Amino acid sequence: EGNAFFGERTYDDGAPGLIPVSLNASATPFKVKSFSSGRLSVRSFMKTLNTHAAYRAFRQQRAALRAEGVYPTGLGLAPFLHGYSEIGDLYIQRIVGTIYAGDLNAYDDLRLANESGL
Repeated sequence: EGNAFFGERTYDDGAPGLIPVSLNASATPFKVKSFSSGRLSVRSFMKTLNTHAAYRAFRQQRAALRAEGVYPTGLGLAPFLHGYSEIGDLYIQRIVGTIYAGDLNAYDDLRLANESGL
């Protein structure tokens, strides 16, 4: 719903967002960001990964792999998303499980024709 692919939170009362079903709307200090398209959801998450302090280790690992001439993979970088979720290691297990279940590692070699379009 709301193209909220990554469940990003917003604490901005004026920003578009969804109140999590499991939480009391009046007691919830945040909303889950909503987007008019999936593309905008992906773009927002990419910005978060590339700028938020919680993902510094993710960015450092990605840079180290690239410096070694190794293209980063989802499975290789998933452990560095630990800071994204309150459920910690279980979140990483779910990400890895999703990658395997959907055979998403088949897309590791995929390159965008126009990366600036995101």
